[in-house]
Amino acid sequence: MRIGAQAGLLGLSLAFVACASPAPEEQPRSEPELAWSRELGTDRDDFGRAVAVDSEGSVFLTGYSEGAFQGAENAGEWDAFLARFDGSGALSWTREWGGEGSELGQTVTCDDAGHVYVAGYTASSLDAQGVAGGHDVFLTMYGADGADGWTKQWGTEADEYVTAAARAPRGVVVVGYTKGAFDGFANQGRDDVFVTLRDSEGEPLWTRQLGSAGTDYAQAVHVDAVGNVFVAGYTAGNLGDDDLGAEDAFLVAFDADGQQLFVRQWGSETTDYGLGVDGDAAGNLYVTGYAYGSVDGETPIAGEDGYLTKFDATGARAWTRQFGTLSRDSARFLNVDAHGNALVGGDTEGAFAKDVLPGGKRDAFIVRFDSEGAETFRAQWGGGGSEFMLAGANVTSELYLAGYVEPSDGTREAFLTRWSEALTRP
Repeated sequence: MRIGAQAGLLGLSLAFVACASPAPEEQPRSEPELAWSRELGTDRDDFGRAVAVDSEGSVFLTGYSEGAFQGAENAGEWDAFLARFDGSGALSWTREWGGEGSELGQTVTCDDAGHVYVAGYTASSLDAQGVAGGHDVFLTMYGADGADGWTKQWGTEADEYVTAAARAPRGVVVVGYTKGAFDGFANQGRDDVFVTLRDSEGEPLWTRQLGSAGTDYAQAVHVDAVGNVFVAGYTAGNLGDDDLGAEDAFLVAFDADGQQLFVRQWGSETTDYGLGVDGDAAGNLYVTGYAYGSVDGETPIAGEDGYLTKFDATGARAWTRQFGTLSRDSARFLNVDAHGNALVGGDTEGAFAKDVLPGGKRDAFIVRFDSEGAETFRAQWGGGGSEFMLAGANVTSELYLAGYVEPSDGTREAFLTRWSEALTRP
C-alpha cells in the first residue's frame, strides 16, 4: 500500500481568486489554505469516490480498488475499501471487502452512534446472501474503530447501480438506478430511479421507484432535519415537467414516509446533468452539475459548463448561475452551509484564473456562491496528471475533498484533501 502527499498533489499548482468584496457587515474573508493532501493506493488502480466526517472528527474515505490494502487479499476484480483518517491526515485503519466479482464502494455516511455506512453495488454474493441479478445493492456497516458490523445485499433480477447515500433520522437513505422493478413497481423505461430508506440495522422501511420512458439516473441525495428526501439526477424522458433536451436535470422530493412531494425538471436544449444536491437552514435547495447549452437563459461559456440552481422549499426555481472556463468544466460536488453559501467542486481542463495555467490535463476546482447567486471565490489545483474531484464533506469549519489522481504515467490513486476554515466561512 502507498499513502502520502505524493507528486500528484504535492506539486500543486494553486489559483485563488476573490470574486467580490465583502459587504460592510461581513467580516473580511482570508485566503483559504490547503492544510494537507493524501494519496492512497496500491500497485493497481484505486478510485476514491466519497468522504464523510463523524461527530468526533474522524474522516472516512470510500471507493474501490484492484489491489490489496494493508496486505489484505483482493477477493475479486474490484473490491470496496474504507479508510479512516484523523483530522491531521494520519491513517488509522483501512478495510477491504468483496467477493469473486466486483464490489464498488460508491458512497459513505455516518450516524451519531459512531457507525459508518458504505453503500455501493456488487456482482458477488456477499456474506452468502446470494445475487438477485447482475449487479445488486449493498450496504455495509462498520464501527468507528473498524469493527465489523453487517452487510445487506438486495436487488431485482436486473442490474442496480448505487450512486449516493445520506443519513436520515430513522436510518440511511440509499439511491441509484435500476433496470428492474422493486417491490411491486413497474419499470417505466430502460433505467429507473430508486430510493430506499433502511434502518440502523439495514432493514428496509420503504422503497420508491420512478421513471420515464427514457433513461433516468439518480446521482445525489440530501435529507433534511425532519427526514424529507431530495434526489437529484438527470433524465432522457419526462419525469413530470417538459422534456427540454437530450437529457435534463431533475429534482424529486419525498417526505419522511416516502410520499412524493414534487418533481422538477429543467435544463437547456441539449444535455444537462444533475450531480449534486444540498439544502440550507431555511429549506432552500440547491442542485449542481454541468450542461452543454444555456440553462435558464444563462450565457454558455464553452462546450461544457458548471451550473448551480437554487429552489425554495416548495420546489420553485429562484435562480441559476452558469460558470466555467473556455474549456471543459465538470461540476460534481455541492455543499451548502446554513446561510445558503454554496461550494461547488469538480474538475476542469481550463484555467479559472487568467494568469494560472492548469497543472495537468484536468485540475480540481472549487467555486463559491452566496445565497443570492453572486460568485465570491474560486480555486484550482492539480499536479502533472489529472485530478478528478468527486465528493466532499464540510463539518464545522473544515472542508474535505476526495476523488482520484490519474498520473500521466502510472496507476490511478485515491486522494483526500483538507482545506482551512477560511474556505467555508460565510
